[in-house]
Amino acid sequence: MSIWLLNLENLGAKPVKRRYKKRALYKRNVTSQKHLRAKATLEKDKAKDQNIKKLLSKHSTIQGSTLPEEMRLCRYELVEIMLKAGIPLAEVDVLRPFLENPAARLAWKTRKGTSMKLRSETRWFSNNEVLDLVTQYYGDVEPFLRENDHLSPMCRAKLLEVFDDPEATRRRYKSLVVTILGALALIVFHYTKNNEANFRQNTVYRVKQCTNILEILRSGKWREKQGLTDKDKQTRYRMDLSLREFRGIPVLTRTDLQCGTGFPVSAPKFGQSLPAECDRAGIKPCCNENIGLCGSGPENCKCSKCTDFQTVISAELFDWVTLNKTCEIKTHESRDACEIVSSRLTNLIIVGDSLMRHFSNALLLLFTGDFTSGAHARASAATTDCSGEGQFVDSGRSMCHEKLARTREDTNKEFCKDSPYFGYKFNESYSINHAGKVMELVRDNLGRRSLIVIGIGLHDGLSAQRTIDNFLEPILQLVEDADWPKILWVTTHAQGFVKPLEFRRKQGNHRVLAFNEKIHRYLKKRNIPVFDVYPMTSGVYSYDGTHYGIGVNLLKARMLVNYIEDTF
Repeated sequence: MSIWLLNLENLGAKPVKRRYKKRALYKRNVTSQKHLRAKATLEKDKAKDQNIKKLLSKHSTIQGSTLPEEMRLCRYELVEIMLKAGIPLAEVDVLRPFLENPAARLAWKTRKGTSMKLRSETRWFSNNEVLDLVTQYYGDVEPFLRENDHLSPMCRAKLLEVFDDPEATRRRYKSLVVTILGALALIVFHYTKNNEANFRQNTVYRVKQCTNILEILRSGKWREKQGLTDKDKQTRYRMDLSLREFRGIPVLTRTDLQCGTGFPVSAPKFGQSLPAECDRAGIKPCCNENIGLCGSGPENCKCSKCTDFQTVISAELFDWVTLNKTCEIKTHESRDACEIVSSRLTNLIIVGDSLMRHFSNALLLLFTGDFTSGAHARASAATTDCSGEGQFVDSGRSMCHEKLARTREDTNKEFCKDSPYFGYKFNESYSINHAGKVMELVRDNLGRRSLIVIGIGLHDGLSAQRTIDNFLEPILQLVEDADWPKILWVTTHAQGFVKPLEFRRKQGNHRVLAFNEKIHRYLKKRNIPVFDVYPMTSGVYSYDGTHYGIGVNLLKARMLVNYIEDTF
């Protein structure tokens, strides 16, 4: 550099101070294209070096293998069904960009609608036949898509790419692509407009059948089963009294027709005194607690402190009917229930108190297909008293709850014998004092495809804040950054008329509702789903005012299977 400046001076150039010459030269060099290109190259090399592990992993991993299992399954099954339909691999490959789009598969999973009929009983429809069906349902596909820019924007954009692509190879398969994807995208609009429920069952790709299924399940009413005779009702009435006697509860009606909390009936074999009832089969079936007498007519049956025992529902004689007719409860029997759970979960775990234990007993009946002794433990000496509906009666002289299974391996029957294995257990952690046990259970299932169903409250005095602070919050902190396990909370049941007097103040329905509501608000903020069973137990016969029989619990079991089928 100094020699170059000296030569300029010898040629008569005006001397320039060295520092200004150096600065100008540096500026020219760092702004030159050559310098900028070299700098960009270095930056690229640096980025490549920093991401070498990621890049190598990308190139050494089979495409799609790192996607979540549900996404890969959806892609595989979609391709499989097209191959079975006789569509060549070359045509299936046209759908590759769409099938490998995780967002598209997630969109399908969250939709609810009416599926196209793609085959008859003997053969698959041809592409043209299915395209004709699309036209019949929706008119011409392309104008429909262009006019409805609010409809399923992701699917719509993909479809329009097919219409707008000038490549001959894409045009060759336009009919195929529009037929398959058009139906999937447009069923949402068709469902909304027509409110139909012709969703094709057993489709190999899982389309979400119900929107907010837990809300739909809780929103319903009891409807008496068709074809019931007076004999059926009398048989049920005698069974209800028999279960109550089996639990150690005496006859609760009084010869003087006095009733209510002011006239308790001693129940030494049960433990606590119980409020006197009125005979629902008699001529004075209503208890007017304002005067403490059984009677009839509106003045005794319709007042704010009146109970009409004729309207108390025996769940075994009724069906729970959802108000949303497009998403009804499926009555899955054993084989279907086993297949649904085993294909979606590796573990199903029930946690909680005696209410949850009865819930678990009903699941055992469903999974074994044996409603007489399916919940019996293999090693127990369960008597005939603990069979059938006796499997839902706790304590008393039989102590049935000590003779029933807690895991699938404990059962006396073949548990889901024709389905792939999934783990099942009931964990009797019935209060916040068992939070440590539940946290250990959650840790053991981190990363496993497990659903943990939890319900507690009564043993902690229905204290929502204590339950949140000492039980739920520590557990949810364990799973907040994990994909699995999933948590489902079950609310506390409604309490029946014969709730023991000493528990009515702390566990009455006003306390239950307040507890359920506060827990629900907290869990909603944490994005934890809530299975609300209060509506389906309100006004239903309970043999001891707290626990319910096979009718309610089997309904809950089938609802859980519906939830698993629709959610996972």
